[in-house]
Amino acid sequence: SENLDFELWRQCVVDCGLDFDSIVHRPYEIGDRLPWDHINVKKGRTYLEKEQQRAVLQLTAMAGAV
Repeated sequence: SENLDFELWRQCVVDCGLDFDSIVHRPYEIGDRLPWDHINVKKGRTYLEKEQQRAVLQLTAMAGAV
């Protein structure tokens, strides 16, 4: 019963005067406040930061193995 109309969502962001592409595509540092930080995630930001760091380490190790 839940539907996402991406173009409608994108247009709402633009209508609010926000630069959609810069918000979505710019690189963020680990400690930066993110546009979606107000959303409560089940495991929390600390968990997500740790998982991101693990993924970076794994990708670095894989790149070194090639």
